[in-house]
Amino acid sequence: MVGYITLPWWIVHQGGAHHLAIYGVSIAVTTIFAMPLLSPLGDRYAKRPQIVWGICALMVVAFTLATLASLSDYRLTLIICIGVVTVIAKAFIDPASSTISAELVPANRNRPKRFVFVNKHR
Repeated sequence: MVGYITLPWWIVHQGGAHHLAIYGVSIAVTTIFAMPLLSPLGDRYAKRPQIVWGICALMVVAFTLATLASLSDYRLTLIICIGVVTVIAKAFIDPASSTISAELVPANRNRPKRFVFVNKHR
């Protein structure tokens, strides 16, 4: 969550508004294409491995970005690549995580039990 604030701040301070616009457009275009194309994979394939691999990709991305920031090594192309990998990883995680709870609950627990009405006026 911090990356949504600090990454654009870092881009503006190092590269200016032009670099921020390039970064924003590239992430937006990737999101427009990645989400509709990769979301159906959660219905076709196992959700748990998609979530695990997506979270692993996000960990690698976070480590790489933290390393760049700690070394003060500003490279716009590398930051854009990191952003693209983040969007793709989230395109795997978000649809799978929103529907996995239905698969984790046993089938017999989904059905409501019969209600028994007691007539107290007899």
